[in-house]
Amino acid sequence: MQSCFPDFRALEFYVVRDVTPSVWQRRIPWAVGLSAAFLIALTAGVAVFAGQEGFAAIGRLSGAALALMLLLSLVNYSLRAVRWHIFSRRAGCEITFRLSLLYFISGFALTLTPGRVGEAFRLYILKRNHGFPFSRTTAIAIADRLSDAAGLLLLCLLGMADFLHHAALVALLCAIFAAPFAVFIAPRQVSRFVLKAIALFGPRPRFEAFVCAVAVQIEMIGNWTIYVPMLALSFVGWLAEAAALEVALRAMGFEMPLFSCGFIFGISALVGAAVLLPGGMGGTEVSMTGLLLAAGVDFTTAVAATAVVRLTTLWFAVALGLALLPVALAMPSHRPQRLQET
Repeated sequence: MQSCFPDFRALEFYVVRDVTPSVWQRRIPWAVGLSAAFLIALTAGVAVFAGQEGFAAIGRLSGAALALMLLLSLVNYSLRAVRWHIFSRRAGCEITFRLSLLYFISGFALTLTPGRVGEAFRLYILKRNHGFPFSRTTAIAIADRLSDAAGLLLLCLLGMADFLHHAALVALLCAIFAAPFAVFIAPRQVSRFVLKAIALFGPRPRFEAFVCAVAVQIEMIGNWTIYVPMLALSFVGWLAEAAALEVALRAMGFEMPLFSCGFIFGISALVGAAVLLPGGMGGTEVSMTGLLLAAGVDFTTAVAATAVVRLTTLWFAVALGLALLPVALAMPSHRPQRLQET
């Protein structure tokens, strides 16, 4: 059996190598510029593909419905911030929930930057303001991403009632859902399997060290008694976003079950993550519109609902992040007990 020698410098190379003041300061204008450009593109897309009927469909969304969608997004952000705080505490980062909430939300400001710096920016703030080393905090980002993926996949699985005749799709989603959960439950065993797979393509010492370090980090944060409740937080958080889609569709005159909305939202979010563009731009919109059409929604409503959901999820998050980013950066550095590098 292949030995596992974790090198925590590999974590910095793969996860936080771009988190330096000079890098993220250059990328803040990227975030603002891309936000403005994509909002213009989104408006133009509604105008071109849905025309006046598309804007009329959006106009049917009442102020109360829009407020409810924004509130549901806040539920999602808050539950994910709670999860991030719990992971932070498990990693030995003794900070208040108020600070965790501030750091987590401010990271949304950089969601649209090339390289997706937002997640790693939170780790930079923990190091700058509190002295927590990357060798300890990288586990937070890894566990956070895996929990998000598992929560979305669970949402997809529970919303597949109308797709059960696609046995291959069901089997694929079940297998994919098992992957992040297996990493949580048995990180060392999974890392050994990955190392054997890597060995088939020749030596990759840096990546092998990264895989081993990830296993140690995941094991350090906790076990299934921690990860199962965190999965529940992820699921409820993403279910709130699915409920926002259901609210938008109902306001536009189309009724769809909540878990069917969950399937569409979950698949679209995962496709957006897979295309590796900032914020899932393009991939999420196209897949959500296509799935709504497949579910029987008319084209105009599908385009309008997709636009509104993206505004109240992604763009709302970016706006909150940009508002709170200066606050996070202005926080004084206070390091009561600097953790030792491991």
